Amino acid sequence: SLGDDVAEAASAWVAETDAALRAVMGERTAKLLYCTCGELDIHDDEIRRLYYPDDDHYERLCRVKGQYDPQDRFRSRFTVPPLPGAAPLAPSAAETRAPSTGLRIPAAHRFRSILMLALETIGAEPDKPFLTWIEDDGSFRPPVSFGEFGEEMLAHAAWLRDTLGVGPGDRIVVCMPPGPEFFYAVMACQALGAVPVATYLFDPSRDHTHRRAFLHIVQDCKPRAILTSRLFDLRRRLALRARPLLSGLPWAVLGRSRGRGRGRTVVPVQAGRDDVALIQYTSGTTGLSKGVVLTQANLLRQLALVDGAIEPDEESRALGWMPQAHDFGLISTMITALVTGSPCAMMSPLAFVKRPGLWFDAVHRFRATHTAGPNFSFALALAKTTPEERAGWDLSCLKILMSAAEPIDPETMEAFFEAFEPAGLSREAFVPAYGLVEHTVGATMGGGHVLHFDPDALARGRAQPMDGGVALWSSGRVHEHLELAIVEDGVALPQGRVGEIWLDGPCRAPGWLGADGRVHAQLGRLSGSDARWIQSGDVGFVWGDQLFVLCRLPDLVRIDGHHLYPPLVERELARLDWARPGALVAHPTADGRLGVVVELDRRRVDVVDPDRLLADLAAVTADYAPWLGEVTVAEKGFVLKTTSGKRRRVATAERLQKRGAEAHVLARR
Repeated sequence: SLGDDVAEAASAWVAETDAALRAVMGERTAKLLYCTCGELDIHDDEIRRLYYPDDDHYERLCRVKGQYDPQDRFRSRFTVPPLPGAAPLAPSAAETRAPSTGLRIPAAHRFRSILMLALETIGAEPDKPFLTWIEDDGSFRPPVSFGEFGEEMLAHAAWLRDTLGVGPGDRIVVCMPPGPEFFYAVMACQALGAVPVATYLFDPSRDHTHRRAFLHIVQDCKPRAILTSRLFDLRRRLALRARPLLSGLPWAVLGRSRGRGRGRTVVPVQAGRDDVALIQYTSGTTGLSKGVVLTQANLLRQLALVDGAIEPDEESRALGWMPQAHDFGLISTMITALVTGSPCAMMSPLAFVKRPGLWFDAVHRFRATHTAGPNFSFALALAKTTPEERAGWDLSCLKILMSAAEPIDPETMEAFFEAFEPAGLSREAFVPAYGLVEHTVGATMGGGHVLHFDPDALARGRAQPMDGGVALWSSGRVHEHLELAIVEDGVALPQGRVGEIWLDGPCRAPGWLGADGRVHAQLGRLSGSDARWIQSGDVGFVWGDQLFVLCRLPDLVRIDGHHLYPPLVERELARLDWARPGALVAHPTADGRLGVVVELDRRRVDVVDPDRLLADLAAVTADYAPWLGEVTVAEKGFVLKTTSGKRRRVATAERLQKRGAEAHVLARR
């Protein structure tokens, strides 16, 4: 509709400026070019196709029209043109609230994608340190600045585009070892409009469980390419003879892109708010993992909610060890730090497991203000650090110490804070939370209440406060932006009743990726209502404005009208002095009773006496004796876990019935 005369005049104008700009084009410059040109949207695909035969002409036009500053590698002073025909995204209640005192993550309705938000942050302070990687020995790599991160992101994007032909909408599996390259790859996909699918690294020659989980993801999402590192690619090829299932997949070694993509022009794709930003697979705690489809709007709104909950400021410094492929590590830590302009330090989860004290040693040296971990990580840090180590740390810098991903044990946290008090750790920093990827990670935050409830009433599915009862720590406040219901058989229950947690809010994902490649919204409906809700699969109750999470629904044991919650049973099992920390589960048995599996820590016993081990188990589970079924003591490694460290109770119970299980069992009754 522009007309041939306009197109001809524009092409002639570009040709006239070409020679004069060649010298300028020789300088080392950034390729992040979001700007407007007069009254025309130069990003519009149709206009670009008419005016600019290649990306070089596009960049020259930006320079001539005054939209490019050669002294500034990354533009922050640009206006974002609206998508053709796009209606403004209505802000949620949380986004229109009074401004917080934090860093002011801009309201979601101002941006169309997390990339645009990241570019504004990069352009504001390109020389500010952004990402510091902590090696397994505790040493710090030199930090990568925001500007350097942007350049690496675009170099990777250029390689993906030119070598693999990656373009908008392509699904790209990122299977990388822990390190900055993982995040470069994820954001490079964002720059191309591709959809990253983050997965965990596994041992291709031995790791049967995680290898099967990986193959399920690949078969489910059908990616254009699988990005990995040189070392993993070598191990994969060496294992091909024994593991042929890993052959025939579209592997690509991302490490080879370093340097090859530099100097190439990459104009980031302008994603729409309803476009898919990434596919995040669930941890698979109780079954096969599902690919949850998250849009740009989902992520932007989640970031706005996080801003209101933790209020990052100019002094914020984030530190994380959760797996980069986990929503906690990728969205809550790395993406949040990028868009808020906060320096971030990351370490491998394996480094934490091998040496839990490294987590808080890094907090001390990095002066981190924000960090997080699930309940088991605090128990591990408590068990694997010494008073001398803790006394040498200054943790007074921590403002937010978040705990999520599994129910919180008040006894564990009380012992943790008592032990870490000499390090200057404030109890006020502790922020329990609850979330799930179907709601783009965060749902409730700010739980600071420990209440005691009648155990007999809980067993009947009701919460009744009682002095000296079972201590439960809330998982956060039910905020005004969130619709939350406790449901049983499609009926919403009143306060204090135990049921499945259903929720709805501005961050609700569109659905899961189906086998047909389409997005399927598998949502629940309450009786007598057409409203659609996320069925979390978690069991809990609401008391006041606080949410209390008890267990996963498939893990719940129901016997003769009684509700038995495995995490509460596991508290008693943890009292065994010979049990491996975190390596014990309570689970439903095939005949509907309560089963128990505990791994033995051989370092804590002189002689393995099966009768004594079973007697100890009977003593700590005496309160559950009427419902107790099979009890097992197993060797190290028998209890199955997800790649994020969650206990797979049902899968562990199923393992007991498989051939060869007896070789790992030390005692059974």
